[in-house]
Amino acid sequence: MTIANLKIELSPGADADTAAHFIESRFTAAPEIEKSIVAEDTDRFGVAETVAVIAASVVLVKEGTELLEALRKFVKTAQALVTEGKALKGALIEVEGETLDAATASDDDVKALVARIASES
Repeated sequence: MTIANLKIELSPGADADTAAHFIESRFTAAPEIEKSIVAEDTDRFGVAETVAVIAASVVLVKEGTELLEALRKFVKTAQALVTEGKALKGALIEVEGETLDAATASDDDVKALVARIASES
């Protein structure tokens, strides 16, 4: 079982509850995601700036090549969330201590991540 964490920064003035429901609906429709938990949160950037974020944890019950495919789909879902959700600014994906920027993550980045996870198992 692999747990992927996703942190999505909200645009200033965005309604966090609406954004959380939008994200949850996308995860519910994704067959590679076994279970998801979506909650409002905050992150601190610098000394004074606190940014509203939506934190999501998802369970990907896959291994090996199936994990690679599940993570590819998860990254595409995260990229689509930021593209389609006007209240969303950016997303970071964390899996097994490794972080990917959803906006810039390539297929090679996902393959390298899965290779690192497999070597640590």
